[in-house]
Amino acid sequence: MAKKPERRARRGLRPLEERFEFLGDAVAIGDRKALRPQQFTVVDQTTGLERSLKLWRKTGQPADDDIRELWRHEMRQVQRVMSYAGARDVIVDILELVEDHESFGVLLEHGGQPLLTRRVRVPSQHWLRNLGASRPRALFWRNIRRVVTALGIVHAQGLVHGGLTGDCVMTNGDEEPDFQLTGFEWSLWLTRRQG
Repeated sequence: MAKKPERRARRGLRPLEERFEFLGDAVAIGDRKALRPQQFTVVDQTTGLERSLKLWRKTGQPADDDIRELWRHEMRQVQRVMSYAGARDVIVDILELVEDHESFGVLLEHGGQPLLTRRVRVPSQHWLRNLGASRPRALFWRNIRRVVTALGIVHAQGLVHGGLTGDCVMTNGDEEPDFQLTGFEWSLWLTRRQG
């Protein structure tokens, strides 16, 4: 199982675990070496509300300053998308950018778990594992309609999501359509050069 991120107090940046209570291990483990996010369910101790927190490990290089600027730019784009009529119903809202010495992060409305993770964790009788039957298949396609609507909103703002996978769709696996799009907080794939 993935471990909660360890934090050390550093000058100027408050460790994230001082603000957030991490509820268990990572929901989506990711690959910290490749700058892919880990996602945690947390309680924001300033509000007492359950949220999702996506964390990317910093590189420890001067590139972190460039990533921070990209990150701020992307946040402005997300705010523009979220102002579009109907966006809050089909897109997970990014509430805030957070940072400590080791990680960049985005605080999200709690929209469940990534579809890929949720599908693995539900029992074998759950509709997500029985798409051969007509009722689960119909519910799945109603959920896909929500994802298509979300992509339409993103595209209407002149943006491209890119990299649409089951990690970018959040769900509780409810009996009513609840899929929400996420994962476009950075429009670029970031990787470290191996050398």
